Amino acid sequence: WGTILVVGMRTGGVDQTVELEDGVEQTFMSSYIVLDVTDPESPPKFIAEINDDTWNNLGLTVSKPALVKTNKKVDGVSVNRWMLSFASGPNGDDAHQNATSEQNTRLYFYDLTKGEDDPLSMITTQYLNGYGGDVTSVDLDDDYVDDVLYLGNINAENTYAIYGELLRVELNLTTDFVPANLGKPLHVDISTMVNTERPIVAAPHFITDEKGENWVLVGTGRLHTITDNLNTQQQYFIGVKEEKDNSFDYAFDEFYMNDLINTTNISLYSDDSISDGVNAVTVKDDDNNELELSTFYDLKSFIETQHGWYIDLSKIGTNPSARVLSKATNFSELVFFTQYQPPANSCKIDGTSILYGLDFTAGVASLQNSFDSDLPQDDEQVPTEISSQYSLGIGLASAPVIHLGESGQVSVLTQSATGSILVTEINYLFDKGTRLSWKYIY
Repeated sequence: WGTILVVGMRTGGVDQTVELEDGVEQTFMSSYIVLDVTDPESPPKFIAEINDDTWNNLGLTVSKPALVKTNKKVDGVSVNRWMLSFASGPNGDDAHQNATSEQNTRLYFYDLTKGEDDPLSMITTQYLNGYGGDVTSVDLDDDYVDDVLYLGNINAENTYAIYGELLRVELNLTTDFVPANLGKPLHVDISTMVNTERPIVAAPHFITDEKGENWVLVGTGRLHTITDNLNTQQQYFIGVKEEKDNSFDYAFDEFYMNDLINTTNISLYSDDSISDGVNAVTVKDDDNNELELSTFYDLKSFIETQHGWYIDLSKIGTNPSARVLSKATNFSELVFFTQYQPPANSCKIDGTSILYGLDFTAGVASLQNSFDSDLPQDDEQVPTEISSQYSLGIGLASAPVIHLGESGQVSVLTQSATGSILVTEINYLFDKGTRLSWKYIY
């Protein structure tokens, strides 16, 4: 086994040509640096520098790569193959200042076993004036061969109206790994999973629920330029299913936002009742019949019959809207993610961050009362609304990380803009009989 470190430069690293001491000019540019850090007792080993000299029009390296794996027998020998996959970034004369793109979004695969001398494949997509967000790779059938990539697309023709979609990239590594096809372009099928009409820079989170349904969870929004701080577009967090057809094959359908259930205004209470703030929740089924949902379990059962759900992130009038800039995570059925809202006053430096905790199978707060241990549990007391939000204060918070303590206490760790670590304890009825930790004895 081994460990590699891949470092991008985000919107830094714009091309700079300098004259060296011997009079020779050299151009420094936005790059990915790949280092072998397997041995912590030794200096890192350089593997590769990936930039426009490797592939033309890579652009600024804002897309966080994913590791793509396959394991197949070649001439009777089991062989592992490892690739990095990432997307092109902002490109063109205005890329550094406004994060725009003058080309179609491109997808790259870099073969780690071959190195700089033999990069694998570049694929130009159908998405105009675009660039890609962070990438997630998924092995759908647990056979050690990745089957699909998920990433956001940003349509960045101009910096004021920024659009995008959630992309799905179907891989065919079984065929591509055949010796006769090695070194040839990969066979992939790139399609829109959800037309969010909003940019997505965060890596999607993939999770399977207790009924075997696969979900993709991701938030929308961008913060790559100064003007992004002023953007007032309504942003979302979505949970969408990767559904199968009647033959139990993945359908790989395309969805629009109106195919998903808006759960923004559904409140959950400590007695498991739900409301729209006043009355029971009314929805329409696939036959356009009205259904009244009065409990959390009613809602959960209804969502089981739908393609997924979404919530509106915070937005007040003409103030800058909140957005999700990092990957979500989950603990059991709870999904956690952070939203960041730039300051309404442009003279202020930092905005504010909120940690969300939702039941991803329902799209609302969890009956576990994630953030409030003081809610009444007695049926005779007045039901109290369960909150799905926890304020993280001033600054841009990092992606959440789950920590399970020795006592079984579940916590969510985030890092603030100042570098301090915030620990948010979560109320979760964890089975103490489950393994909590392990130790390697040698």
